[in-house]
Amino acid sequence: MIKILLMAFCFLIGTFSKAQDTLSIDKFDSLVTQHHEKMKLILKSEDTLSSNEAVILVKIENTLHYGVENYIGNKELSIRIRKYQSFDSCFNIYFIRKIIHKLDATIYFGMGYYSKKYDILLGGNLTDPKSRYYIKN
Repeated sequence: MIKILLMAFCFLIGTFSKAQDTLSIDKFDSLVTQHHEKMKLILKSEDTLSSNEAVILVKIENTLHYGVENYIGNKELSIRIRKYQSFDSCFNIYFIRKIIHKLDATIYFGMGYYSKKYDILLGGNLTDPKSRYYIKN
């Protein structure tokens, strides 16, 4: 039994071992602002969502939910939090469905969604480093 669990763990580590994208906090903020505006246009049916944009939205959302506060100080976070909350509130079930469809994602561990085609994970309880951004100070 332990051997099976160890093999499964090694498989998962191998599956999720690609390097993640590294961004400065300013570049991350710029992405959040740019894609929040894009989401608002899509909600008004004034724009469409490309696969590349869907991947970026997934990475932003995963970064916001998996520890962006670990990369910036609490004072900075309090200044930026309103922007992040605004993005997060716009990232609703409508966008999740659109992204799942666009990326051909299927249900995965921890109620997340995985796109084999784009090798990206949305949510779930497995924090895949290549499915989010690493924020450098």
